[in-house]
Amino acid sequence: MALVRDMETDYLSASARLLCDCLSQHDDRVSRERLARLSPDAWQSLLATSHVQKVSALLYHRLVSRGWVAAVPPAALTVAQRACRETAAVNLRLYGELAAVTAALRARDIPVIVLKGAHVASAVWGDASLRQMGDIDLLVHAHDLERAAEVVTAQGYALHGPYRMAAILKTSHQLPAFVKPGGATIELHWNIVPPGLACAVDPGELWERATPAGIPGIAARGLGPEDLLLHLCLHTSYQHLFGFGLQPSCDIAETIRRYRDTLDWPRVTANVRRWKSGPGVYLALRVAADLVGAAVPDAILEDLRPVAFDEALLTEAAAQIFDGTEISMVIPRHLAQGWAGAGLGAWLAGFAIFLRRLCVSPRELATLYDVAPDSPRAYLYYPVRLKHLVSTQWVMARALWREHPQAAPTARRKARLATWLGASG
Repeated sequence: MALVRDMETDYLSASARLLCDCLSQHDDRVSRERLARLSPDAWQSLLATSHVQKVSALLYHRLVSRGWVAAVPPAALTVAQRACRETAAVNLRLYGELAAVTAALRARDIPVIVLKGAHVASAVWGDASLRQMGDIDLLVHAHDLERAAEVVTAQGYALHGPYRMAAILKTSHQLPAFVKPGGATIELHWNIVPPGLACAVDPGELWERATPAGIPGIAARGLGPEDLLLHLCLHTSYQHLFGFGLQPSCDIAETIRRYRDTLDWPRVTANVRRWKSGPGVYLALRVAADLVGAAVPDAILEDLRPVAFDEALLTEAAAQIFDGTEISMVIPRHLAQGWAGAGLGAWLAGFAIFLRRLCVSPRELATLYDVAPDSPRAYLYYPVRLKHLVSTQWVMARALWREHPQAAPTARRKARLATWLGASG
C-alpha cells in the first residue's frame, strides 16, 4: 500500500516533514542526533509550522517526553514552552466558560454532548495544555435548540446573525455562532454534519451511545469512542476537505491510541457504511496513519478502501493540510468546484447557494440591517445585500482567475477532493 510519505518530496517542506515525524505515534522517526543537526533557521521554520498547524504545545510535549530536550537550542525550547503555557491558560478559561454554560443548560433540563476540542483535550489527550482549543461546540437535541439558544444568550453571548429554525434543520447542522467580547465562541449543533453532504448521520444514534465526557467539574456527555473517531474523520474530510490543518490527524491518531484496548472496530465499519461515509473516513484514516503514525489496523483500511482508489488523493489531502490551511477556509466549496472546471452542475449548485443567501425573508433582512421587523424599508436592503455578496465572492473569484499562487492550487485541490468525496460517497 503506497504511503503519503513515499511521495513527500512532491509537496511537503522540510519543516512539515520534520513536524510530522516529531508528532508521530512512532518515536523512531526522529533521533536526538537529527534534531541536534538542525540550524537555527530550521528550528525557526519548524516552530512557525507548528504554530500555523496549531500543534505547538504538542510539539513541546513530544520534545520533553521523548528526551530530545538536550538537542533543542534554548531559544527554540523557550518558544515551544511558552506556546504550551499559553495553550493551557486559554483552555483553562474556555473550560471555565464551558462549565458555566453546561450548568445553565442542565438547570433547564437540556441534555448536552460536548464535541471536538473540549472533549478531545480532556478525555483523549488527558492534558488541557496539549491540545489547542478554539470554539466550544455543543450538541443538543433538535427540539431543544431554541431553548438552548435562550440559555446561551442569557449567559451573555450574542447570536452572530439571524436564523429561521425550519431553515436551520434543512440546510445546516448548527445555529449561527454565539460570541461574547473577551469570551469564547459557542456553537450549538443538532447534528455533527450538515445536510447536503455525501454522508448522513442520525443524531439519535449519537445520543444512544454517548458516555460521560470525562471533563473534571463538568457534568456533560461526550461521544462514544467509535462515534468520536468517526466525527473527527468526517470533520476533516467531508466538512473541511483537509483544509483544517494537521491537528485533526493528531486527534485521530491519539483517539485510536487512547482507546486501543476497547475501540470496537467492527462497530466503526458498520457505522461508516450506515452513514455512507466510507471514502472520507478511509482518506482521513490513511492520512493520519501516514503523516503521524495512527495505528489503524491494516484489515480495517482494506475493508474501507474504495474501489479503484487513486493514491494521488493522499497527496492532495496532505498537501491541503500544509499549504491550504488558512486560505481554504475562505474559498467557498461551490466557487472552487465551478472555477476548477468541475462541470455545469457545480456552477448551477453554486448559483443556487448564492440565490438562497440573497433571497432571505424580509424579516431576516431587517434583522441583518437593524430595521424594524415589519418595516417596508427592509425591501430596500436587497440591493445592498446583492452588492455585498457579489463583492465578497468577486474578490475570491478574481484571485482565482488571476492564478493567485496560493489560492489557485488550493482551490484546485479543494475541488478535486470535494468532487471525489461527493461522487464516491
